[in-house]
Amino acid sequence: GGRFASPGALAAADVLSPFGAPHNASGVLMLYRNEHRLTTLWRQSAAARRVLESPSYLVFDESGWGALAHGDNLGAVLGREAVAGRLRFMRGGVPFGVTHTGREVSRLAAAGRWMASDRRHARGVAPRLNDALVACWSEGALYVSAGAEGDPCSGYTRRGAGRQVALLHLSSLKRQPAFSQLRIEGEAAASLAAARQITLTEHGLWWPLPSPNASSASEAAQHHQHAWLS
Repeated sequence: GGRFASPGALAAADVLSPFGAPHNASGVLMLYRNEHRLTTLWRQSAAARRVLESPSYLVFDESGWGALAHGDNLGAVLGREAVAGRLRFMRGGVPFGVTHTGREVSRLAAAGRWMASDRRHARGVAPRLNDALVACWSEGALYVSAGAEGDPCSGYTRRGAGRQVALLHLSSLKRQPAFSQLRIEGEAAASLAAARQITLTEHGLWWPLPSPNASSASEAAQHHQHAWLS
């Protein structure tokens, strides 16, 4: 946790969200201090019983969309508690209530960007698929380098365009044929399980095949044998 949530942030906050303002809750990943009053905050929602009894997903764990977009979802509960001063809440690396801009706020926001998305976000425009996304997992670390050319696994350190994240949310790509119809079986599954680096684009997955002479993933990437699955 320390790589993406510093000891200082963990000590200063009760709840950390990867989203920045105005979104309070992410259904993908949130960090909660393991205290009873915090892990049971959801019970304060006026919609709690409805959510528990509903046979369908009401998007309670998010804020801003779904059946409870304008209701008492978890984001509303967290915001209410933060405003009342009962919750130390951090959104995207920035403490709740900090709205002014400045170098320090920008630094905190950059450090707090530990989740990436496959969508483009622009002010006044509905989010859409980021078809230039290039992401890679390399020997236990995940990187994104939106808009970069080539394979960031072998070039991100030299190019400096990539950033390391804890999580990549594929909310749009998972609906594209390259992924929704993806089947990983047999030799492909065995090869992928042994891979030390994997690259993802809108077209599918790519990884170097094992080489007996390569001592690292970066060396393996220089070989000409690769697998492509889409």
